[in-house]
Amino acid sequence: GFFVLRRELYEELVPVINPRGFKILLEFLARKKGIKAKEVGFVFKTRIHGETKMSGSVIQNYLVALYDIRFGNFISLTFLKYGLTGLTGVFVNLFGQFLAMSFLHPGNAQGYYDNFTKPFIAVAFGFEISVLSNYIINNLWTFSESKIAGFKANIKGFIKFNLVSITGFIVQISVWRFTYQIIQDVFPQFLFPELTYLCNFAGIVLATAGNYFLNKNFTWKEKNS
Repeated sequence: GFFVLRRELYEELVPVINPRGFKILLEFLARKKGIKAKEVGFVFKTRIHGETKMSGSVIQNYLVALYDIRFGNFISLTFLKYGLTGLTGVFVNLFGQFLAMSFLHPGNAQGYYDNFTKPFIAVAFGFEISVLSNYIINNLWTFSESKIAGFKANIKGFIKFNLVSITGFIVQISVWRFTYQIIQDVFPQFLFPELTYLCNFAGIVLATAGNYFLNKNFTWKEKNS
């Protein structure tokens, strides 16, 4: 890990490097094209004392650094983690809804309570379970560098995350309804059965981006600042 570089090169690149682990040389070599590098080899003796630093976390940091260098300007790794966490939340949401429906037994339901209230409770239960799982994963993985610790702090963080999630859901529904209505009124020639799904997808994209921004600057703000 020992290397030497010119002071001018260091001063030029230090504002843009994002070192992870102790492989900072990777950042200098990757952030500027045309750098001339020369390797002076040497042979290590057999280790007698201590343990190697080449652990699983070092390998993970190296892979993360490669992703950040190659794709970080387009999609940040944190946002990618947030999106993947949200994807798992979809399955948790549906599974929670299934469990609630099985417990409530709407089956041959009759009346307003059975036909609307029970399914609504199931949907709300699935949503809340997915919010809980997403919060845990985001806290331990997505925003691990600013992880919220402590019981009271996590209760507060979960409430914030819940509020953001509800806001995102309102944004999703609003975008879906607005875009679908506009196309229906102004461009009726473009109406087709799958249009509602495309409009909902647009709402999901905007809600996800908004949720990410709010969670990064609201839910985990105290740790990030």
